[in-house]
Amino acid sequence: IIGRILGSAALGVYSLALYVVKLPVTRLAGIVAKVVFPAFSSMQDDLPAFKAGYLKAIKYISLITFPILAGLALFANEFILIVLGEKWIEMAPVLVILAPMAMLKSVGTIKSSVLMAVGRPDIELKWNLVYLLPLVGVLYYGTQFDLVGVAIAFTALYILTFPIIQQITNRLIGVSMLEFVAAIAGSFYAMLAMIIAGYGARIFLGHISNDNIYLVFMFGILICVLVYAIAIRLLDKSLFSEFKNLLGNKSNKSTAASTKLMVD
Repeated sequence: IIGRILGSAALGVYSLALYVVKLPVTRLAGIVAKVVFPAFSSMQDDLPAFKAGYLKAIKYISLITFPILAGLALFANEFILIVLGEKWIEMAPVLVILAPMAMLKSVGTIKSSVLMAVGRPDIELKWNLVYLLPLVGVLYYGTQFDLVGVAIAFTALYILTFPIIQQITNRLIGVSMLEFVAAIAGSFYAMLAMIIAGYGARIFLGHISNDNIYLVFMFGILICVLVYAIAIRLLDKSLFSEFKNLLGNKSNKSTAASTKLMVD
């Protein structure tokens, strides 16, 4: 739809923006799925353990992806100019708009593992079939307002429909929406503090450095990490310990091991 109406160049920009925001999600999903599916399968007859492991995994995922995606949105211009080059700069607003969608998608990454563990993979298939028609509709409507319109339409649809499929999945293992929200609340509030501090730092650094993109990007990210860590420490000491462990991980292997420990 995008390629036919807006052209191949617009499609390339949108596809790359979508790839960039989904990269942390897909990488993490691959690691987590390998660990949680066997764990969940072994817990299917122990609902309290299944529920506890699921909520811990959700908390763990949000702890990683929320600050990454928020930082990416905050410093989208600098990231694109440094990593991809000036020719991709029109991707910046699209990337920012897609970031909230990717955050929700990240905490829904283990939905498939849960549905398979309880023997209901058909739910996801049926949901995808139902979701297809409104997806086509909003994408077509969004193209009337260029790529920003497409990004807004896609993100809005995902945000509106996410609670439905998530609630269906949660009910199968006795998790309320309130418990689900509580599991990611610490990461969310810390991310908000990080966004406020990061936005202020971005403006301040831009003024004192004559918009030196390297300085703004490096010091801005450093400030974001520090503020996020402090906010996590104030909100939840146990979550802060997990955050420190994440920063100490040097490979996918160690990350997977930490995830397994949390699920166990």
